[in-house]
Amino acid sequence: MTDDEREGHSARETTTAAIGRLRESYRSTLGEYKPLVVALVAIVAVALILRLFALGVRLAHYDEGRVAYWALHFAETGDFAYRYIIHGPVLQHATRWLIPVLGPSDATIRLPVALVGAALLPASVWLFRKHLRRSELVATAGLLALNPVLLYYSRFMRSDLLVATFMFVALGLLVRFFDTRRPRYLYASAVFVALGFGSKENAVVYLLTWFGAAALLVEHTLYKPAAYDSGVALLATNAQRLASQGRTTLRQAGTSLAHLVGAALVGGLTVLFIYAPRGAGMAGLEYPRGEGDVGLWAAVFDPTKLPALVGTTVDHIADGLAYWFGHSGAPSCSTTGVAGIDLAGLAGVDSITGYPCVLGQFLEVLLVAALPLTALAVVGTLLERYGRGTSRTLVIFTGYAGFASLLGYPVGTDIFGAWLLIHVLVPLSIPAGVALAAIYRRGSIALAHEDSIGAAIAGVVIGLLVVQMLAVSTGVVYTNSAGGDSGLVQGDGNKLVQYAQPENALRGPVEDLDRIAGEHDGTDVIVYGESVTRPAGQTPSLDTRPLCVKWYNPMLPLPWYLSRSDAAVECVRDAETLRNQIGDDPPPIVLTAGEDRMVPTDILEAEYVASEAAIRQGGDRMRTFWIHEDWVAD
Repeated sequence: MTDDEREGHSARETTTAAIGRLRESYRSTLGEYKPLVVALVAIVAVALILRLFALGVRLAHYDEGRVAYWALHFAETGDFAYRYIIHGPVLQHATRWLIPVLGPSDATIRLPVALVGAALLPASVWLFRKHLRRSELVATAGLLALNPVLLYYSRFMRSDLLVATFMFVALGLLVRFFDTRRPRYLYASAVFVALGFGSKENAVVYLLTWFGAAALLVEHTLYKPAAYDSGVALLATNAQRLASQGRTTLRQAGTSLAHLVGAALVGGLTVLFIYAPRGAGMAGLEYPRGEGDVGLWAAVFDPTKLPALVGTTVDHIADGLAYWFGHSGAPSCSTTGVAGIDLAGLAGVDSITGYPCVLGQFLEVLLVAALPLTALAVVGTLLERYGRGTSRTLVIFTGYAGFASLLGYPVGTDIFGAWLLIHVLVPLSIPAGVALAAIYRRGSIALAHEDSIGAAIAGVVIGLLVVQMLAVSTGVVYTNSAGGDSGLVQGDGNKLVQYAQPENALRGPVEDLDRIAGEHDGTDVIVYGESVTRPAGQTPSLDTRPLCVKWYNPMLPLPWYLSRSDAAVECVRDAETLRNQIGDDPPPIVLTAGEDRMVPTDILEAEYVASEAAIRQGGDRMRTFWIHEDWVAD
């Protein structure tokens, strides 16, 4: 055997031994935690059922329709560029690959969020197993799976659930790194931070919240430390210990620095991969389509183009961050809050005086849709802080992070959406799980001591908490997911429904649109009215199809449905032209707007069946689908 052969044989033996040790370690861990693993798998299975059931029933929200359209555009053209107004690109990338496989449906566009919310979020508590009791881990996972706010927005094509989950996992991986000092956890954490930032820009807020919570924990450590006379004595002792270790400390510091740099590089490359333009980049989103910037794959196959790709990507990210963290404006708040107090009247006109209004809406949603988790989080944080001899860092850390988010997010909120509570509830799930598990343990101890009353009380409390979450979820997620008919910001029966959610009465006409577009030749839809169509010869700057239709507030999410069905659309702005076209060759569908007073209803009523619904809450912006009698479904 040659020297090269011996070296190769030795390397293979070393690799095989390392794999064997790793496999044995996993077997040992799974054996030790088997009941916990079984419980977490069961929770994930329940969470999947709750999130996938009737996933496509609710009509797309304004934001869902906008992001879904650009994901469809990406799938059809291969062109992509980061546009900060629709937030990070992770959701677009995931949906872009699902659409060709599953079709462009409302269920398809929500599937990535549903899978992350059902599987990754509850299962991520596994990463905290060295710091929490097993009952606490199960309780935390259960709360993440069943909380109505998290459940509702796990069935919503929006990035808030994604960024919250990815940053929660990143925190767990950092905890594992400090537990084990294994660099792979540091690198994995960097990837998940990049995924969080690639989902939504407020991942930066998570990092700031972590630093703030860590600073408070340091202050706790230095304030009357148990084994030292003072915080100064603690710092001096640690400094002496580091000095005495000398070279070992320097060597460890050098290794740690190298891994930090490596993790930062991995995270940076992941961000570049997520945000880099594809195809023609921004020019591919414009109308008419231009040549555009350097795309990712063009730069991969020609490394000389990499500097241009990096420069373009960094510029786009900088523009987005400057917009979201640099612009100022008063928060939009126009509803009464808890106890019927007119918070809008208290709000005033700027972001400071508007703070109590938005905070009041936050608190109202917590009381209505997240009371068990919120109350348990308060109890759990207090128990950990004052009910234990030594508080656990993780529990206090997440408690601080969650409550700081509750107080902080209203400051930077210009338009209220209950989805912002996700960033409060996910970190608070850990202290809430601690409190819920404490109730369970009290009941178990009472049962072991034959205290039937104490055990029954604990069982009833836990049962009521679970029933309350399921009952609220039934109302807000399944039976009233599109809100009510009130003029308030949220629907009458559902405080999670934001103003830009259409009524589900449009679901039937949308299904008719899909059917007709697939069967009919020629113009499928005429969109009528000056309020929803562009003047002749006017085209949009972006490739927002149908090109003749006004987008955004007048019409979204309807352009998503018109585009996904591949319907042939024509726009008409005056009644006489519409009369002539209906008389010559009546289209299967005419779409009209309630704002237009000159709708020729006489001729439409003679040949068409009308289906009317609002595309905003409170009956705002009524849209009518007129289906020709020859095309009405049986």
